[in-house]
Amino acid sequence: MFCLHNLRKLCAAIDAFAATCIAACISKSRTKTDIVIFADASTQHPDNFPTISSCKAGVLKNREKQVDHLASISSSQVKNSQCEPALVQIKAERDPEKLFLLFNKNAENRLVVENRYVFEDTISRLVGAHRFDLVEDLLEHQKKLRQGRREGFIVRVIMLYGRAKMPDHALRTFEQMDLIGCRRTIKSFNATLKVLSENMKFEEAQMLFDEGVSKFGIELDQISYNIIIKVLCDMGSLDKAYLVMVEMEKKGQKPDVVTYTSLISAFYKHGRHKKLVMVCGTLCYLKVVHQI
Repeated sequence: MFCLHNLRKLCAAIDAFAATCIAACISKSRTKTDIVIFADASTQHPDNFPTISSCKAGVLKNREKQVDHLASISSSQVKNSQCEPALVQIKAERDPEKLFLLFNKNAENRLVVENRYVFEDTISRLVGAHRFDLVEDLLEHQKKLRQGRREGFIVRVIMLYGRAKMPDHALRTFEQMDLIGCRRTIKSFNATLKVLSENMKFEEAQMLFDEGVSKFGIELDQISYNIIIKVLCDMGSLDKAYLVMVEMEKKGQKPDVVTYTSLISAFYKHGRHKKLVMVCGTLCYLKVVHQI
């Protein structure tokens, strides 16, 4: 008979053997399953796994975004250039025809038209490019606008024609002022007289001076007399210049430093010393010398 102690040992051995067999079977079964699962996993991808085609699509999409971004920047720059102030655009333009078109586009823009520097600079650049046709078109167009009814503006046009060495256009502008609804005064008259003098149109200047009162109803002032005296001196008509000075005083326009300088310089230059002394005596009598 087995004793109780031996029986317990036998049961423990049986349990250990059974546990070992069970563990060995489980381990073998799991190894095969893992191999199958790994093989299946190597041929399948998760739903969010990036494929080659999806990568290509992503690259193309990024390129399209970059192109759109550059296009938006370019359009923004173009828009900004179009919104630039007219003064900046006119100053930066170097092509004569584009400059002419740009100025005409802003013909009624007061910031442009009333800016004396921009106006004069535009005319100077057109003259520098020898585009006198554009100078005429620009100024004639300006005369037809509402600002052309102001004498101050017409005086500017006359002076700009003078700067462009187009004195005939300046004279025509003065003569046609009534046609554009602009009243003539001594200001526009003297401006025209000065342009003719500076451009050595002496005969035209003398004719305009003679017709000032009779044809245009202009009351001559000190500036008018001084301009024509300078014209006569430049022409060499010194005696006539002297007579104009005398007439000037009779009309209530006293000779001044400008009168004195023109006559004295002309008589001295031509060696007319006796007449020079006479002029000085006359000027002293008229109390002009003390102003010098």
